[in-house]
Amino acid sequence: VFNMVLWFFYFAMFLMAGDASHRGRSVHLIWPFLTGAAFAGLLGLYQRLTGGVIMPSHWIDQAFEGDLVRVTGPFTNPIFFGEMMALALPLSLTMFLLRTDWRDRLALMGFAGLQALGLLLSSTRGAWLGFAVSFCVLAVLYNWKMLPLGIACGALGFAAAPPVLVKRLMSAFSLADSSNAYRISIWRGSLAIVRDHLFRGIGLGAEVFRKVYPEYQII
Repeated sequence: VFNMVLWFFYFAMFLMAGDASHRGRSVHLIWPFLTGAAFAGLLGLYQRLTGGVIMPSHWIDQAFEGDLVRVTGPFTNPIFFGEMMALALPLSLTMFLLRTDWRDRLALMGFAGLQALGLLLSSTRGAWLGFAVSFCVLAVLYNWKMLPLGIACGALGFAAAPPVLVKRLMSAFSLADSSNAYRISIWRGSLAIVRDHLFRGIGLGAEVFRKVYPEYQII
């Protein structure tokens, strides 16, 4: 029941956001979200400057143990933090391009900088790749000339990045990576759950999944 209430609350918020956008008031929702994401990025920067957060062993692949420092921002997991930054940063860049007031642009520049730092420090490869795809879509929709500029900036950042971050990014395309191999097993087990419970589901919430998944897990 608790999870159902949460899901209905999320759905109601989605409807309110859609209604505000339809009425031309989406900016009233965007600014609070971008402000909150910027503060989350600032918290992530503070965590990094103070030595990061203590990572459970399963959050860092064996190849990076002892070399990689991850931050979580206001979340309990760096993946959630990276997801939020990857969602907010393209929106900050879009707002920066569309706004004409210099004060808005200055604020959005600061927001984007903090969100970019948070995205980088989360060391979440999926979020990095997600942002890259989002930027490409933004460039095509707004001005295709942004695309070569973004590619050049990405190449420059790749060349100047610390070796551990380059290695981290490239490991996203390797099945030798323990995290990638484990995820494939999770996906296979989850697809088996979908096949068996396609129409009636298994219930809402993580606790339900924890109880059902062990019957289908591969490793």
